[in-house]
Amino acid sequence: SGINAEYGGYEVVSSDADDNFLRKAREVKQERPELAGWQIGVGDWLDLNSAEVTHPEEGYDAIICIGNSIVALPDFEGENRTHIKAIQNFKDLLKVGGVLIIDHRNFDLAWLTGKQLQNHARICTTRRTGSLT
Repeated sequence: SGINAEYGGYEVVSSDADDNFLRKAREVKQERPELAGWQIGVGDWLDLNSAEVTHPEEGYDAIICIGNSIVALPDFEGENRTHIKAIQNFKDLLKVGGVLIIDHRNFDLAWLTGKQLQNHARICTTRRTGSLT
């Protein structure tokens, strides 16, 4: 997704705690000069302020969490509290009026069962109060 956004003229920032994802993303960036502006860094969704990327002071226009990402995050605290904390952290980095898109397809389950994935994207926006809707 970082690749597609770069082609669209957007400034793209990607963070992940998974070394394999980071390695692959950096390889793609290195092979493609047009992606030179793509920021890629280590980041923990439970503490995004410490991510090794530069966040825009005014906040992001959009944060996109795609594929298996959110379902791959272990629920360390139970009752989805870890997921809620991560989503709150995403929201905190959005500018007012920014958009948070979460595609929560479980690709592992689809691979194991052979069933086709359905559309499971959720879109939230921030209002003037900064609350998620």
